[in-house]
Amino acid sequence: MKKIEKPNWEKIDEYEFIAELCQLQRQYNNDYLRLVNDADKPYLIECISEERTLYALGPDDITDVTIPNAVEFLRACAANLCDTIIDRIRWHFDDATDYVVAADYDESVSIIIMRNCNNHWPVNYACDDHTGYPIIFSAIADAQAWIDAQQADTYCLAHNEYGRPDYYIVPAYYI
Repeated sequence: MKKIEKPNWEKIDEYEFIAELCQLQRQYNNDYLRLVNDADKPYLIECISEERTLYALGPDDITDVTIPNAVEFLRACAANLCDTIIDRIRWHFDDATDYVVAADYDESVSIIIMRNCNNHWPVNYACDDHTGYPIIFSAIADAQAWIDAQQADTYCLAHNEYGRPDYYIVPAYYI
């Protein structure tokens, strides 16, 4: 895979579309990986935080750009971007329920919040209002108390949101 410096995005937007893997975190401007083809030369477009990067692919990267192989290739590329639980959930490798701690878990925990929206599935950690960093709780009971306080308070739905978020208590070591 070779990064292309200063690509001509207008031309690239006309390349043949093969496959895409998209996070669907927002109604628009989602992070994605897209495989495109130009005259039998495959390219990978990586769009993370609205910044696009183009990579030329060689035979060592992908030899067959048919749909099943293209999707597997994109999933392998996305796996390389996954450093946290949130990343794995956003790229659809795992579900938040895969990480829920057992009742007898006795280490630090955090909370994953999954908002219920139409056509997209925002997921994030419960964050401190002042710093924006994920909140780390020393015990499950503390995290559950935080969730109970959120659920007891009035909740105003955001645009396209159809219900209160779902909360999952997860290990803090993997955030």
